[in-house]
Amino acid sequence: MRAAMNDPTVPAPDLNDVNDTADAEFDASDLPLDPPEVFFEGPVHELWNKVVPAEQTKAEVEFLAGVFTSGKAKPRLIDVASGAGRHALGLATEGFALTAIDIAASELASLAKVAAAKKLDVRVVQHDMRELASWEVPKPFDGAYCFGNALAYLSPDEVEAMLGALAERLRPGAPLVLESAMIAESFLAAFEDRIELQAGDLHLTIDNDYDVANSRVIGTYVFTDAAGTVTKRRFAHWCMTLRELLELLDEAGFELAELLESVDGESYELGSPRLVLIATRR
Repeated sequence: MRAAMNDPTVPAPDLNDVNDTADAEFDASDLPLDPPEVFFEGPVHELWNKVVPAEQTKAEVEFLAGVFTSGKAKPRLIDVASGAGRHALGLATEGFALTAIDIAASELASLAKVAAAKKLDVRVVQHDMRELASWEVPKPFDGAYCFGNALAYLSPDEVEAMLGALAERLRPGAPLVLESAMIAESFLAAFEDRIELQAGDLHLTIDNDYDVANSRVIGTYVFTDAAGTVTKRRFAHWCMTLRELLELLDEAGFELAELLESVDGESYELGSPRLVLIATRR
């Protein structure tokens, strides 16, 4: 049974009703959760393109290139929930052939534009990672990765389905890299009910409400730009233990290779800020 993260039957709020100037007051309690295709448009797209330092992306690309280098002339990789492709573009520059999957049209449009301008081997596919089983591929890929907390967009049932579908689209021995800050051993050890970020002239405040019964955090995101325009969104991230994730990987047909807390190679432990997991397709 598929437990949807954000109920697609609930219409997204009219953004004209939740955008205003900074001196307006909002009550988010009656707002529905935004579906991913709405949440990642507009200020979220802008924030992700500003908030991650270039040095971090460079280090992550170098790490991924090391994992996926296999002696093949041009390994074919899947970037699951690619966003605007900060990893896909870097890996394509290193000689990999990328297929970038995401649900957000604006993210893929940005990625495709840059890839075309640089003549990089990047194919974009607009597809819901929760429905990966319906994605048809001509032959298995040589590896896959999912970075940027995207794993937490899915309920445990959806993670199970996604990993199973992903395994079917990878050759035996192909590496899989998963990254998440929402593993319980990381997230709950440093839970904050309010987070503030500044990226250029865009300010973000996140108010987090932990849904204990469902092991997920519901965040109310308030974006304020330089003109004082406010955009409010609501989104949920699921939280699972490392043991739960490892069981799902095993059932999907993956063998654990390594548990790290960063691309620098430190081992993962309780309280690590994030998990970087390497597995291989059996």
